[in-house]
Amino acid sequence: MAKLPAFDHWLSEAILHAPSDPEAAAWVLKEVAGYLRRMFECTKGDPVELPSDAARYLADAFEKASRVPAKARPAELARALNLTAPGRRPKAPSFTLALAVLECGGGVNAAIGAVAERFNVDVSTVRRAWREWRSAF
Repeated sequence: MAKLPAFDHWLSEAILHAPSDPEAAAWVLKEVAGYLRRMFECTKGDPVELPSDAARYLADAFEKASRVPAKARPAELARALNLTAPGRRPKAPSFTLALAVLECGGGVNAAIGAVAERFNVDVSTVRRAWREWRSAF
């Protein structure tokens, strides 16, 4: 049987909110540091694995920082890790509407229309939330 990749719900949620919340970004780094330390400790039981989305988060940040001139790398790494932002931070993702679409079942377009009516919002708002949710997972 194939082994599933490591997953940490709270860490994944914090990674999604890191671009809009610097405290979430700092918490992600603290948690990742804990995973990295536990990965190399000699302990009994199953080895600890770094969740794949956390590994991707770090790898993306390291790659972004490596592409800029040496003098700009520290600032770029801080931006890529969402510890700083050059301007306004983006709005935090809201998956309430996307989860309501999932609960509706049936066809996606029909569910999007039903959710828009139920929450009294525009269909494009629900469609955007649905696309954001799908791209995140």
